[in-house]
Amino acid sequence: RRCLETLAPLTKETALEVEEASELAEGADPKAALRLLRSSPSPSVAVSHGDLIPGILRLVAEEDGVMVAEPFLCQKASVWVLEGRRERFEQAYYLGAP
Repeated sequence: RRCLETLAPLTKETALEVEEASELAEGADPKAALRLLRSSPSPSVAVSHGDLIPGILRLVAEEDGVMVAEPFLCQKASVWVLEGRRERFEQAYYLGAP
């Protein structure tokens, strides 16, 4: 519910469609979440939980060689931007909560 509430202003402004994905749910497997993120054919926005995000970032660092400083910050309402091409991320950066 909180993830959908987080996306509400963005979807209202852009008319983007929300698609729920169990791979991004609290307690989900980081590998499954990363597979989902990598499979997106176009730029996308994903909302998840503080227990899952560090695992995703660890995998991006290990598998793609992206420099991600630890500890991984996951403040509520903050954003991690992952940039890359298709199956590989090339950059990750953190935007703190407004």
